[in-house]
Amino acid sequence: AHWHEHLEIVYVTGGAITASINDVSYELKKGDIFLVNSNDIHYTYTHEDARYFLLQIPPVHLERVSPRWNLYRESLRMVRKIETWSERV
Repeated sequence: AHWHEHLEIVYVTGGAITASINDVSYELKKGDIFLVNSNDIHYTYTHEDARYFLLQIPPVHLERVSPRWNLYRESLRMVRKIETWSERV
């Protein structure tokens, strides 16, 4: 497990990933998004067939967008299933 100041976003495009934030584990699959706040202790374990995009955004860039971005930290502590356009049609 590790931590960093960056906001981290993982979008699973295929396979499976086991992820944990602050000792709470999640099993992620295609279409899931995993959000990690700065300074949260976390890890990811990618299973053999895992495919994903990972984006890390440094706090300095978030502050440029919104100087008060830290106010949204609690609302980011979740794993969400998103719908693709094809799933909505």
